[in-house]
Amino acid sequence: MTLDEAKNLCRGEWIYHRNARQGGKGRATTPLRARVTSVKTWVRQPDRVEVRAVHGLKGYFTIWHERDLANWFVSERKAVENSDEERTRRMRYSAIPHGRCPAADRCIEPVPDEEKCR
Repeated sequence: MTLDEAKNLCRGEWIYHRNARQGGKGRATTPLRARVTSVKTWVRQPDRVEVRAVHGLKGYFTIWHERDLANWFVSERKAVENSDEERTRRMRYSAIPHGRCPAADRCIEPVPDEEKCR
């Protein structure tokens, strides 16, 4: 999440973590989500933002730093795309030479010779 996205958050919106997962036994895991309770900005320090959120019934936390904002996303789809698992998988498939790719239907990144791959 960028600084501008954090400033535009409203109370009650959901944010999704990049790596933390939730899901029980036998269920698909989804990115951990939290509901925004408040967003605080400063007039004299426009590059500073404080996002307070709640996870579950009693889990309150605050996101202060910009490096922490980088781990949170406004949409679940972006959180899944930027997760460490997905990046590792993307790198693994992009390392295959794409003459005739055995996993062409699972490739995530567009390849330079996409016509050859299909």
